[in-house]
Amino acid sequence: MRDFWKLEADKSVDNLDLQPFKFDAGNNKSLSYISIPALSDANSFKALLRNDDHNFVKKIIHRLSEKLRGETSEAESTAAEWLLGAMASSYEDEYICVAQSQCDLMLVKRMTPEMGAALMSKANLSLQSVRTISRYARAHLNRHSIFPVEKSMTDLVSAKNLPQCKTILHENKRVLYSWEGVEKTIINELPLVLDKDVACDAKTVDVVCGGDQGQGCFKGATKLIFRNNEKWKSNEKKNYIFELGTIEFEKDSYRLLNATIFPTWNGSLHELARKKYMVIDKNPTDNKDHPYIIELVQSLNNESTSTTLSAIKIENTVMSSDIAFYTDCLGKVNMCGSWCHMCKLSWKQWQPPKAMRVDVAAEHSELWTIEGLKSHGKKVEDNAVGDNVERTVRRSNRTCNKNSMKPEEKRGVTGPPAIDAIEVDNYIVPTLHVELGMVNHALKKGLLTWIDVRLEEIPPEVMVARSNYLINEIRLDTLEEMIDDIKSNLAEARYDKSDILKQLKERNETRGYLLPANTPE
Repeated sequence: MRDFWKLEADKSVDNLDLQPFKFDAGNNKSLSYISIPALSDANSFKALLRNDDHNFVKKIIHRLSEKLRGETSEAESTAAEWLLGAMASSYEDEYICVAQSQCDLMLVKRMTPEMGAALMSKANLSLQSVRTISRYARAHLNRHSIFPVEKSMTDLVSAKNLPQCKTILHENKRVLYSWEGVEKTIINELPLVLDKDVACDAKTVDVVCGGDQGQGCFKGATKLIFRNNEKWKSNEKKNYIFELGTIEFEKDSYRLLNATIFPTWNGSLHELARKKYMVIDKNPTDNKDHPYIIELVQSLNNESTSTTLSAIKIENTVMSSDIAFYTDCLGKVNMCGSWCHMCKLSWKQWQPPKAMRVDVAAEHSELWTIEGLKSHGKKVEDNAVGDNVERTVRRSNRTCNKNSMKPEEKRGVTGPPAIDAIEVDNYIVPTLHVELGMVNHALKKGLLTWIDVRLEEIPPEVMVARSNYLINEIRLDTLEEMIDDIKSNLAEARYDKSDILKQLKERNETRGYLLPANTPE
């Protein structure tokens, strides 16, 4: 150690070869002595690094890589990565600043065309949006762009039929959305993430669809549940979830869903309903990124190819979401919350226990089916239920009835179902709503009623008056909604009237359009 202290005091130590100044530190490890000078400014540091004889950074990397030389030809590069990683973890902000000032080290490599096309698809980015992001990124990163050439991305989007970004005008606002069919999503997305044991061993698959509003947009997804009750453990299953698309709007309503995704979604579900098996083949090109080819078929051929891994039976296609979304799907838009989406009973009929129900027709005790909802919704829409037909007004893109039809005739139905490819009993009852209903029922009918009767001893007249007040408050809200609808329809009729008058005026200005050819002037 005295020798090292002498070397430290000797000003000529930087010119010495430091190879002899290594010593054994025990445990089969050795230490090397490298002199690191104390510098007063950055210019002196840079000047020192330009001199190979005084470049202590190179000497550090050289010493770190000595034992790596027998393992790899890039030992010094590995040692440099270690040293840079240690500096980055200890001085993260300084490391990023230096990297950006040197050569934009963090983003010097652009996205691949495949990555750019996937980003455009998943984030609903139009070409204009990509150009805007690229422009701001270049301004922030000083000349570097994160996107590849535009044509390479757009060609991939067109070739692979990735979801296209579309726009509509809704409530005087521009709505951005994209949506992909269920079958197409399965064929394109599942091969990229499918596990080998699932591809070879799975026997059945359930397809779950659903959607919900959250964080300023509506998102739809599909979930695939693979099972093998013979080979896998009890209740063991493999799940895969894929996004179907999004609608960038703060509130999901029936009008918005019906104008954007419902037609595409319902059509793809009808196509899926005709398919009975999922056939998984090995990709003959041995593409590691796309190892499988998936096809949905109606029936199996007797002959199977050498590349076929399995034929999985599609057992169930179900819908999973909340009650509000179910009402939009099943033609019960803006219905009273007391009507069930599965049965025909009214609130007064399903409240008592089944043994105590009176005046319940046999047809009202049946569960809804898709065919029943379609026929009944058509009758409600055409105003054919009951005899009290007064008038119709146009609402949205269809005719809705505004008459004295009784609620027990409508049964909570306002029109045909928008999603009629999935049977009603395949709409999974949301557990959260059931729990909320049970707790609210126990709270209101149990605890609060016991408090009113036993503790506060409220007279029956007061309780009846309180119930009537709540009922009338609900009726008032309903009437206010009806008035708003009438105002909206009136404004729409006035607009149509002005449009018709404008067309008549244009025709009158061209008399030859109205008069026959042989009519004298």
